[in-house]
Amino acid sequence: MKKLSVLVIFVILFCTSCNKSMVLDISVNNFKDGYEKTNPGSLDATTMLIRNEKTTVYPPFNKMPPDATYYMVPSSIKFYKKVENLHLIGLFVKQLPLELKELPNLENISFSIGNASSIPEIIEVLRSCKRLKAIFLMAAIVSDAQLNNLKKSLPKIDVSIHP
Repeated sequence: MKKLSVLVIFVILFCTSCNKSMVLDISVNNFKDGYEKTNPGSLDATTMLIRNEKTTVYPPFNKMPPDATYYMVPSSIKFYKKVENLHLIGLFVKQLPLELKELPNLENISFSIGNASSIPEIIEVLRSCKRLKAIFLMAAIVSDAQLNNLKKSLPKIDVSIHP
């Protein structure tokens, strides 16, 4: 009986250690295709923060900042199968890679959209993410019609703006 108790405790400890979350906080300048090959431990990340190193101060009246940085997430994002949360901090996207659909656990994503963003392409990619629950737009410098189109096209996903 004592051996069985020890075995049960071992199994419980093993299972809880398998579910640890890991945050990968990385500069946009460092996260490029091939990063996972030189940093294989990064593949265990459940949350990814890809940061713009420069600080962008947003002008008033919902206008694009003069130093806006548009970023294309590398296709190698598909190797990060454990990612549940993907945050592009201080970065605008023109489009999102189709490889996001290969992230089976992706539930939350945040990024910024602007006048050069392709809303129809972004919608297409986000629709393909099966477990996606929420989109947090850090900045949405687009017309109200484009923003409403984004929300209507993704009815099962919570779309919110957090300036």
